[in-house]
Parts: sequence; structure tokens; C-alpha cells
Amino acid sequence: MSLKNLISENNIILDCDYKTKEEVIKALIKKLYEEGSVTSEEGFYKAVMEREKLSPTGLEEGLAIPHGKSEHVKRARVAVARLKNSLDTWESIDESNEVKLIFLIAIPKKEAGTTHIDILTKLSTSFMEEGFIEKLRNSKTTKDLLNIIYNIDKKEEKK
Repeated sequence: MSLKNLISENNIILDCDYKTKEEVIKALIKKLYEEGSVTSEEGFYKAVMEREKLSPTGLEEGLAIPHGKSEHVKRARVAVARLKNSLDTWESIDESNEVKLIFLIAIPKKEAGTTHIDILTKLSTSFMEEGFIEKLRNSKTTKDLLNIIYNIDKKEEKK
């Protein structure tokens, strides 16, 4: 699955000043709703927050990957936010994680076991690459950030 099919420039929010996890998630869902990938902001928000109760979606190095599988999602998509100020209240695997980069994954319920795992694997593998997270943090524009993410696909094509 190509990230070019999952993330568009319209689904990226850079240097926003949200104070809570809920604010960030709602803003990203709104982006997905505006493009027509999500049919109900409230319905999908409920699915994401239910998932949040199960286990932490915050990782380490300032990353979080909240996600939800829902009948309110028409097609798999990813929305990205980079915060001005880190959130230290996001439940994370690393308790000292201060979240600054958020990748919200929206999955149609019928693709729950396949697409969901593919996207998580692709993103997680990229996060482990030296310098990748730093490039995302330092990107100047949404287009720059998007190109960094799209390079994941190019690297896979070369394999």
C-alpha cells in the first residue's frame, strides 16, 4: 500500500497549538471529514477514543499513532499533525514521551486486519530509520513533510 494513496497535503497540519490529545485528534478527523474520507466526525472520533482506552498510542521520540477502525471511514487515510509545543499528557509506551508528531490512521471496518497492519508496519519501520523523525520535525512546509513521507514508498520500490 502506497503512502501516496493515504496522505495528501490537505491532511497535514503543521505547527499547530493544540493543548490536548482530544483537540489534535478532532482537528485531524475534521481534515479527513472535509475531504470526504470520513462520513461522521463524531462517529469516527468515538472509534478512535475507544481504541485509545485499550493501550497507549504514544510511542517514543515525540511520536503518536492514534487509529480507529470504523464504518464511518470510506477509505483508508492518514492525517498528520506537528505541534508547536509537545504534549506530555499523551499516554505513551515511553512514559517520558512528549508527543509532537501525530499520525492519525483511519481504517474502514472491513479492512481492519490488513490495511491497518500494513500502514502501522510501514510507518513504524520508517520511524526507526536514522534521521527520519528529525527530518519530519525540521520540514518547513506541508509539501516538504509530505515528500519525506513519500520517500518511504520510493525506498520500498528499490528493494
